[in-house]
Amino acid sequence: MALLTIVDDGLSIAGEEHRLRQSKTTIGRLRADIVLPHDTEISATHAEVQRLRQHEGFCWRLNDLETTNGSLFRVKFLQLCNGTEFMVRSHRYQFQAAKVFAPNLTDEPRSAIQCFAVRSSDVHSDQPRLVDVSREHGERIHTLKGTGTLLGSDHRRCQIQVDDPFADEVHTEILQDGNARWLIRDRGSLN
Repeated sequence: MALLTIVDDGLSIAGEEHRLRQSKTTIGRLRADIVLPHDTEISATHAEVQRLRQHEGFCWRLNDLETTNGSLFRVKFLQLCNGTEFMVRSHRYQFQAAKVFAPNLTDEPRSAIQCFAVRSSDVHSDQPRLVDVSREHGERIHTLKGTGTLLGSDHRRCQIQVDDPFADEVHTEILQDGNARWLIRDRGSLN
């Protein structure tokens, strides 16, 4: 059984734990298994956590239910696939792959965040790149290097500056592992 911890009021570091006993658990403001009635940013039925069989165990996937405000979640580590979007404070980025490794896809889900094969027409450059697609910041393109690219507020140490007062000096890193997979790793950021 999995536990979902909700920290919605900022008063408790531990948060409120909910046991995920069903194969699907909905979260929302009005009509949901887990109701957060006072958050005006949440839709009536906002998101769903779905349990999926994976190999000999299970994984859980968060599905946004086509809400106005979308669903964001925090991760410490994630494999990036062509088109993956993520946020670092107020900046929204999109990863665009240079080379695509087509995995052997089956009907069985592979992970909570799935990567799919990409057509060559979807690849935008000879080099992998990170595009800042934040509307208020304008689109900026950053070429990535396999040795690691740091994102943060310290312009001396980071190759990509995150102009946000709550961004850590070194917030996160994008790098390539020994299997040529692109990864994003949180560097112990506070926010």
